Parts: sequence; structure tokens; C-alpha cells
Amino acid sequence: MDGIQDCFYDDDEKYLTSCQLNHQYRVKCHNTNTCWSPILKEYACSMTGQEDNIPFQRFCNGINQSIYYDNSQQYYNDEFECEEWLCNNMYARCDGYWACADGRDENNCSRTKCHSGTHVCVDPVNLTVICLPHTRVNDGEDDCLGASDEQHRCQRLYPPSEVPKRFRCLRDTTCLLPSQLCNNKSDCPLGDDENFCNTHHFKCDNDSTYNRSEIEEVLCGLSEQKNRREQYFSVHTSSNYPSLGNTVVNESLYWSTERHSIANINMDHSEASLWPWYCNRGLVVNTWVTNNSFENICMCPPSYYGPLCQYQNQRISLTLHVSSVDRYATYAIIIMLIDDNDEQQEINTYDQFVYITKESCSTKFNRYLLFSTRPKDLSKNYSIRIDAFEKNGITYVGSWHFPITFLFLPVNRLAISLVLSNRIIQTSLNCLIGCNNGTCVKYLNKEKYFCRCHSQWTGIQCNIPISRQMCSYDSFYLGLVNNQSICVCPLHKFGTQCMFTSTCPTNICQNNGKCVPADVTTPGSSYTCICPDQFFGVNCQYSKAKLDVSLINMHIPSYITAYFFTLSNTSQPMQTIILRKLTLFQHTTTFQISIPYHIVIIQSSGKYYLAVLQQSLQTDISTLIQPSQECIATEQLLNSTVTKMVPYRRIIFFHILCHTRTDIICFIDPAYLCLCTNDHHANCMEFKRDRNFQCSLTKHCANGAQCVQDHPTCPSTRICICPACFFGNECQFYTKGLGSTLDEILGYELKRNTILSKQPITVKVSAAITMIIFAVGIINCILSIMVFRRQASQKVGCGIYLLATSYTSLMIMILFALKF
Repeated sequence: MDGIQDCFYDDDEKYLTSCQLNHQYRVKCHNTNTCWSPILKEYACSMTGQEDNIPFQRFCNGINQSIYYDNSQQYYNDEFECEEWLCNNMYARCDGYWACADGRDENNCSRTKCHSGTHVCVDPVNLTVICLPHTRVNDGEDDCLGASDEQHRCQRLYPPSEVPKRFRCLRDTTCLLPSQLCNNKSDCPLGDDENFCNTHHFKCDNDSTYNRSEIEEVLCGLSEQKNRREQYFSVHTSSNYPSLGNTVVNESLYWSTERHSIANINMDHSEASLWPWYCNRGLVVNTWVTNNSFENICMCPPSYYGPLCQYQNQRISLTLHVSSVDRYATYAIIIMLIDDNDEQQEINTYDQFVYITKESCSTKFNRYLLFSTRPKDLSKNYSIRIDAFEKNGITYVGSWHFPITFLFLPVNRLAISLVLSNRIIQTSLNCLIGCNNGTCVKYLNKEKYFCRCHSQWTGIQCNIPISRQMCSYDSFYLGLVNNQSICVCPLHKFGTQCMFTSTCPTNICQNNGKCVPADVTTPGSSYTCICPDQFFGVNCQYSKAKLDVSLINMHIPSYITAYFFTLSNTSQPMQTIILRKLTLFQHTTTFQISIPYHIVIIQSSGKYYLAVLQQSLQTDISTLIQPSQECIATEQLLNSTVTKMVPYRRIIFFHILCHTRTDIICFIDPAYLCLCTNDHHANCMEFKRDRNFQCSLTKHCANGAQCVQDHPTCPSTRICICPACFFGNECQFYTKGLGSTLDEILGYELKRNTILSKQPITVKVSAAITMIIFAVGIINCILSIMVFRRQASQKVGCGIYLLATSYTSLMIMILFALKF
């Protein structure tokens, strides 16, 4: 079900139970029992005569483009019940198609040659281009060649979704296709489809406008399929919120403008065309032999071998996806094919690569692992073991074990997804294996234990000494394969024995960015910059746009969700989601984002608020969120009969809402987010209101706390929503029975990595009181010590006691200040 006929009788495209296949990314169209391949995601539903995602801009634009069905299987199109919509609306205006019968939606547009109040026209008598007054348009008389002033006549007979016949014959009802013009055949009774032709070759079918005559330009404009411009969501009919300054973002900072040139390579194509076939799946290398002669040698990939790469290797084909809790960490991932029958647990082959969470989160790594013998020994049991180390200090993260089943197959394919935790792996106390020179550790994916051997030891129980291992002193020895050591290198070392130092260029990462040397086995840049939250770019050279959001007269939730929308005149809006956790008394928070944005919607306690609406991009914005900015749910604005309709049927009521409720600035539907424009019309874009932000990692939060994240696979933020009496980033602290202490209250108020002058007022007051108490206490303690150190005061026991308490008080005051 991918649109490609692979079977002789087309069985693969007529499969009736395609929705029963265990493929979660297949595309299912509304009211159908067919699930298409993901490669047809954009076209599958249109192939069946409908679409599951119809943009708001297509509704009531005068062009019948899409169909859909309601809950009772009733058929509708995107031009149904458009009486409440203006034909001259923001998305029909100047799009190259007459949505209004009199063409006023195309009047005074930049692409027309005529001034306001007139339409371009070809005089049918003298065949010249004129500007026809607007009063003579849509008056029932054909004043122009092809009836371009009465376009609605052919539009009604032949909708755009059908045959686009737009040229109407003079004094006749016949409508013609562009291909029927100037074809040396009179299709009109008066021959007006041929009379204007200089040559019998009409150029409308050609996408190029080169060498067209003025008459051809006008008549080609009748075809909306070639002339119409696709319209996308825009905010030019809405007012900015808040009132913005004049600091405009340079959009070129956000996208790379590098240009890559391709060198011209002179090659004998007759000879080059034979090379790909010489080595099957390999690459041909022309080598010098002797006597000025050359020989072709095949360089085979791991999956093939032989003089011509003609034989397949028995192998393990592994696809690995890795994710990590720590977004800024760098890991070494080691994949090993192990012989489980061998007492020494021989490693047949291995592969090692560097994983940088922030850069490679969505990457799938494809690796081949070969057996040590050819053919493989079917009497043995093999398994895949994966070890992970954090490279900054070579901290052990964990191990995973995957047995290889069905060994009779020539190729075993595995798809594995790993989650790297930042929790330290503890030695297991329930281990039944005697690890002589190692520690017993449990695999992270199963109830099975193994021995992690110390350096110089190997074997199932770490009882086999290794006479020779060649790893640098600051690396970690993991094992031996083909008499070569497997070494895990620290962050700034590389090589099979970690003997080479990989250094970053001096000061290459700006703004306190962290430079990580790239994996030498990976093509591309020799380094990667891990930027702080406030900066971005290849070298962290750009500052992110900053948005300060203040909540006014609102309940402070545990967290808020910000939806950033970036608009374009060439595509649908792009959406970015950021979560932000709020403390107990926090009314203001800051978002940093590296992409330009035009709209920001804040979700707080299940409600949505318009935070920013800007037509020209700004760098730094401060905005207020208050009840008057709420985007009210349509369930509160429309009756239950309307809300139960399918999303596309509800759209016709959106304009009515903006027209009758002039007090609302926006509203939200389960499928759409709508703005009410300055002229009280609805302007909507697709928006999924009911999103699931549940974390994929179930163990990230402690004590039964709810975990939310801003992206299903590559989150930049994870937030733990703590139950009662728990607090902390992972809800790891417990306060029940202690009451409300000062530490607990201020812990919610303190902002990390923020100077005192920008802290909340409660923190500033607490700091001031603490400094006053500290100053008074220090002075009091010093004076007390000076008094009670005198010999006269120490003649009795009370004097010695008071001197000791003075020293104790001094230490307490110092610790009190340090604790704050």
C-alpha cells in the first residue's frame, strides 16, 4: 500500500486488511478501511478523493478542492455553506482566481496591468488589450475575448476540481481548455479561439512565460491551476500584541546561507558507466601493479566479501536509537557480538561510536557486526551486549543484553532503542555469580547479571588474566578482540588505544559554549559546540530571542506550556513547544528560543492565552498574560449540536463567532486555533488542542510524580509535577511532618543562575534580613569574645562558659550566612 505495484497482479496495492498490520505510522483516511504507507502521507487521502488535513485557507475561497464526510457519512466539499464568508477575504484576495463573480477580490492587485476599478481585458473586435471598467464586469454581457469579464459562467459549469475549461466562445455557451486554443482547429462557432493567434502554438501549457504575447498573458490568467498562488496562514489583518518596539530580527541569522559548489569532473562516461557493475556492492579502486599497468581491486562493505564483492557475509544488522535524560552529556556506546558458550565470552567483533545527546537525539545508527568465523558456528549461542559510558570522566552508565535467535538465518536484524540514565549503577547484592576480579552488575533490560571485570581480567567470572592490554592510562579497558584491546577513551582522546589527543580550535565556542571533539569516524566538522541555553549556532555565536511572560490575576500552575508559531508565505505554520516549571510564588518566567516566531500561545491550567502576536519579528519581548487574553474553548461559545459536528463542518460557524462576539480576540477548537481579525473575521490554523506530554521515561520522576516533556523523542525540557509534601527537580525531597520551613518556601522562589538583583522580592527581603542578622550577630559575638577573654571574667565558671558560647555563636552566625 505504497502506490507502487510490486506484485504482478497488484496484490500489494489491493490488500484489504492493511490496517491490521502492526505499523503505527501508516496513514488512515477518514471513514475508510485502508491504511497507506507513510511515504504517501501527503497524498494518500487525496488519492481516495478526500483529505484528512484540509487547511483553513481552502475553505470558501471559490475553488472546490477538497471533500470530507460528516458523522452520518454525508458528503461535503470545502465550498459548502459559504454564505457567511466574504468572497473577498484575506485568503482569496489577489490569489489569481476570481472567488467573487465580479472579480473584486482580484481588483487592484500588484500583478495586474490595470489601475483600480478596472480589469484587464482583450477586445474581441480589434484584439487589443484594454482595461475594462468594473461596472461592465459581471453584467451578463461578454465584453472580452474568452468572456474573461464573466468568468463565473464557465466556473459554474466546470469547477476547478474537474476539467478547468475557462475560455468561453463568443455568442455561445461552449467553454474550452487552454490546449484547444491556437491548435489550428476552430472549436468555437465564430472561430474566436483561433483568430487572435500569431502562431498556432499557444503557450499556456508551458510553465515558462518567456516570449508570450499580451493576449496570451491575459488568456493564460483564466486558468487558476497555473495562475493561482497557494495561500498560507497570515496575521497581517490582526494587531500586534503587545505593542512592540523597533528591534527587528535579522532572519538570516537563523538559517545557514552557505553555498556549496560542485566541481566539474571530466570523465570518460563510456568507461565510467561500467564501474558500478564491476564490484557488485563495493567500490572499484584502480591500483598500480608493475610495468606501467593497473589493476582493478574491489573494496567491499562489511556485508559483502569476495574478489568482486559477490558473496554476502553472515552478519548482524543493527539499527540503534539512543536517548538520554541529560541533554548536554556525551557518551561512548560500545556494541559487541559475544559468544555466550565460551568461558572467556569471546568478542567476535565490536563497534564503538560517540553519542552527543543534543546533536544526535533523532539519529538512528545502523551498524553491521560480523562473526569471527565464516560460516558462523551454529552450535553456539550468540548475543549482543551494549555498554555505555559518559565520556567526561568515563563514568559507567549501564549495559544491555540481547540474545540472537534464529541463527539459521544468514542475516539477523535487530532494532533497539536505549535510554541512558544519569543515575549511578550500583553493585548488585542479589548476584549469584562469583565475580573474582570484578563487580556484579544487572543488565538494564532484563533480570540477568554479569561480571564487569577490572583491568587485566576477563571471563564470565573475571578469573582469566590478560597478559597484555594496550590502552592509555586515562582510558578504560573493556575487552580484547583479535588480540586488540577495546579502549574507551576520555572526551579529548581518540584512537584504538586512546593515544591521540583531539583538541578543539582555540576559543572556537563563544559565550561559554562547551567544545566537544567530534568522533573521528563520523564525517563532517571536527568539533561540536554545546551551547548554553541563552545562545545557539555552530559556534554559539548567536543570542536566542528572549520572551518574558508575566501572569497577572491568575492562579500559578505547576508549569506552563508555550506554543511558538513561525509563519511563512511558502508553507504552513511551523510549531515549537517549550515547557517551563513555575515555583510556588513565581509570576514571571523567561523563554529563550533560537527560531523567529510570530505567535505565542501559553497554556496554563488547561486554558490557552494569546501571549504574543507580531507581524515583524522582534528579538526581546515582555508580555502579560491575564484573563482578557484567554482563547476561549468553542465548547463554551457554540451549542452542543455544533460542537459534535466533524471539525470541517464547524468551520462555517467560526466567522459568526468573531462577528457576534467582538469582545474575544481568539478561540480554540479541538482541531483549530483561531484569531478574530480587526474586521471581525475568523483566521484559523490547524492546532491539536489535546496533546499528550507524558514522558517516555517512566522512572525520571520519584515518588509517583507526573512527568511531562516538550517532545516525544528529543525533549529539551522534562518537568516533574510533584504530589503533596514532595518537592525538588525530581520530587525527591519529602517535607511531611516538618511544616513550612523557610528553606522550603525560598526553595520555590530562588531562580537558578540569576544574580540577586533579579531575584523575586521575597528572596531579596530574606537576603537583606539575613545580612542584617549576620552583621549584628558578628559584632555582638566579637564584642562578647573581647569582654569574656579578660582574666577577671574567667575567675569564675560563668565567665568561661560565656566565652565558649561566644565562640559557638560566632561559628553559628558564619554557618547561617553560608547556608543562605
